[in-house]
Amino acid sequence: MRIWQKILIPTAIVLLVSGTYLFFVWKHRQNPGVVGRQNQPEQPRSLDDVAVVRILSPAHFDDVTPLAGTSVWMKDGYTMPYFVYAGAHIEFGKRIGLIPAAQRLDVKEIIRQAAPASVDDNVQHDGRQVFAVFTLPGGKDPFATPIGYINGHDEAYYTDMLFYYDDPHKIYSNWPKDVWAAIDAHQVKPGMSELETQMSIGEKLHPDGPTEGDRTVTYDQNGKQWEITYVDNHATQIKTGQATLGSISQKEGMLQCASSISIVMQCSPVSSHCSMSSASRFQPTKPANLPPGDCAGVGASPSPVSAL
Repeated sequence: MRIWQKILIPTAIVLLVSGTYLFFVWKHRQNPGVVGRQNQPEQPRSLDDVAVVRILSPAHFDDVTPLAGTSVWMKDGYTMPYFVYAGAHIEFGKRIGLIPAAQRLDVKEIIRQAAPASVDDNVQHDGRQVFAVFTLPGGKDPFATPIGYINGHDEAYYTDMLFYYDDPHKIYSNWPKDVWAAIDAHQVKPGMSELETQMSIGEKLHPDGPTEGDRTVTYDQNGKQWEITYVDNHATQIKTGQATLGSISQKEGMLQCASSISIVMQCSPVSSHCSMSSASRFQPTKPANLPPGDCAGVGASPSPVSAL
C-alpha cells in the first residue's frame, strides 16, 4: 500500500465520523421542542414583583440605632407584642397586644434591656433583647417591641422581616383605593391577592398547597381562624368558623354574604369586607388583647392603639 493510501483511508474515516456527528447535532437542533423551550419568553412580571422593598441587613446594634427618628410600618402583622414604656423602662407586665399589619410606628429610640424569662415575646431571651421604642400616629404614649437580641458576641436583628422602611401605600401605589381602604381597616374583601391580604391582616398562615394564588389558606389572627380560597391570586371565598363572610364567582365577580354573619359584620368598618391574618417565625404562643380594628370579635376590649 502506498503512502498516500495510508494517509487517505484514516482521513476519510475521520471525516465520515465527524460528518455523521454534525448531521445528528443539526437534526437535533431542528427539533422545535428543544428550540421552542430555549426561545420561550419569560413569564410577565406584575407591578408587585418589581416593587422596591428596602432592606438594611443589620448585623450589629449600631446598624439599627439609625431607625430612631424614622417611621416604619409593620410587615409581619399580628405576631409581635408591644409593652408600655415608662420611666426609661419597659413594663413587661403591661402587654398591650400584637401590632397589626401595616401599622405605622414612629420610632423614638432603640434600647437594650433584659426581658424576664416568663415573658414570651418571640425573641431569644439569652443575654439582652433589643427593642424599638415608638409612639403611634397622633399619640404621645411610648411603647416598646422587640426587634433582636444580643448574647455576648452573638447578635441577631429581625427588622427586615418585621418592618417596611417606606410607606407601603407608596411601595404598592398600584393597588386600587378600595383595596387600600380595606387594608387600612384591617379587613379583607373578595378579589384581594395573597399579598394584599397579608398586608391587611398579617403573615400568620397555613396554606394547603405550595402554589401561591391558587390554594386555600388558613389564617390565625391572634386566635381567630379564617379560611380563604384563592383562584388566579384573587380571594374567591372567605370563611370564618361556619359562616361564609364573602365569596365571588370567577366569571361574574358577584359578592355574596351569608345571613349567618351579621354578628361578625357589626365590627366591620368596611361594608361587605371580611378580615383575616397569616405565618411567621415570630408566632406568639400566648393570646393577647387585640387593639380595635382587628375585628377579633364584637365587644373587644379597648386598647391604646387608637389609630388602628
